Amino acid sequence: MYEKKRQISDLNENELESFINEYYNSSNSVKHIIEKYNLNIKAADIPKNIPSQKTTIICNSCSSYLEIKPKSRMVFKFNSVEEYICSSCGFIGSIQDNNKVKEEKIRKDKEEEDYLRKIICYQEEKYESSYYCLIDITTRTIYLTLLKYMVSDKLGHFTNIASFEKNEEGIHFSPTHDMARELIDIIHHSGLLKFSQNENNIGKVFPINNEDWNDVSDFQYFPLSIQYMLNKKNFEVDWVSKEIEKCHEYNNIDNYNIDSVISLWRKIAYNELLEYLQYLIEHEHKIKSGLDYIGEAVKQSLYSILEYFSVSEGYSIIYSSMEKTAAYKQKNNITNKHAINLLPKLIETNISKRVSGEWNRNNFERNYNLSQSSFSLTFFYDILKIGDDGFRKSPKIENLVKNKQILDRLEYHKQENTLENHVYLLEQFYPNIKEIVDESRNTIIPDIASLFYKYLADDEQKRDKALEEMSELLDKDFSWLMLNLYKYQKDI
Repeated sequence: MYEKKRQISDLNENELESFINEYYNSSNSVKHIIEKYNLNIKAADIPKNIPSQKTTIICNSCSSYLEIKPKSRMVFKFNSVEEYICSSCGFIGSIQDNNKVKEEKIRKDKEEEDYLRKIICYQEEKYESSYYCLIDITTRTIYLTLLKYMVSDKLGHFTNIASFEKNEEGIHFSPTHDMARELIDIIHHSGLLKFSQNENNIGKVFPINNEDWNDVSDFQYFPLSIQYMLNKKNFEVDWVSKEIEKCHEYNNIDNYNIDSVISLWRKIAYNELLEYLQYLIEHEHKIKSGLDYIGEAVKQSLYSILEYFSVSEGYSIIYSSMEKTAAYKQKNNITNKHAINLLPKLIETNISKRVSGEWNRNNFERNYNLSQSSFSLTFFYDILKIGDDGFRKSPKIENLVKNKQILDRLEYHKQENTLENHVYLLEQFYPNIKEIVDESRNTIIPDIASLFYKYLADDEQKRDKALEEMSELLDKDFSWLMLNLYKYQKDI
């Protein structure tokens, strides 16, 4: 009677043990052994199919247990050196090779630890006055967010982004990871923080070319998993409350470049719309790999929403557009990529219909599964103090600055952006400009304040030189300066 041939994997435990013993230790031919166990296998393939032997030796590459790699019968007889394999990381080699891995790992860890220490020394040396860092609204908001939500101990350490986002409340640092990386990079360059010297950070900071481990001026790091601490040596018991108080000093809309304020508002709003779109694609409509197909055209359409609508209304537009996309995909059996590429046109149509009044404008509440990020909460509630208006109103200057006189001047400035018009405006609107500069010189950027003093001087040569130097600064900071001057004139 014909008996179906078997594979080595079909042998029971006793048969397998007997087969391996006979293969390596008996004088029987391999052909005889194969026939005895009724196996369907070539002699050369036997070592590949024999299970590896487990050991208690630790793999120095990944800390899993090594296994002894099965040999051929010939190698077994003439080579007593065992070869080990790791099923977790793929290591193959002798015990000596495994030891070399450990030695190299120790050397690499030491190199990475020393490099981290050098970077921290470099960060400490380039520390800047927090006053100048916090003039920038983005840096101030990031720092205040870290202080409010992410302080991990009394020694000045902050929880890294990756760990923070595992919190039970589901609050993220920012709406998207791309934005988180960008924000961390900004605070990294501010001088306010430095890397923590701990095991968590070893191996997460390395030179750009991965070769020059002495170059500390140009390096790369993992922004979401790196841990930071405040860039100072001594910490008082109430250091957190004092730093928060420092963030609130001069925190007034008049003290910021208004264009920077609106730009940051738009950035948060855009990322909240992107976060909502990603959620609908991935969780509501379950479009496989849909996130990979969100290209520049889709992203630009989200910015277009913010030209007319708030995030609240943007949610409604995105939801409606995604519903149409999903319905069209199901009806016409199109690819996922094709479906996502329909979005820009659908969003554009949705915007134009609502702007024209043909369609009603609807507001959505925040999605239950998308908690407002800590950065967004800090910006709208602590910095701008407009609360939920950051979600319900579009990011425009008129939703922040209520004074029509200022708005008119800012609009005039945008239309006639020349040095002559700058000076003319200042002389016309602020006849007592010298007194205003006297009052505001501690708040206005020092370079601009000093140039105004030169401009107001009687010396004609100094006046001409000041006009020339003022040109670039005024082009950059005029709208912010106008608001400051208005504020101080009103106080006078």
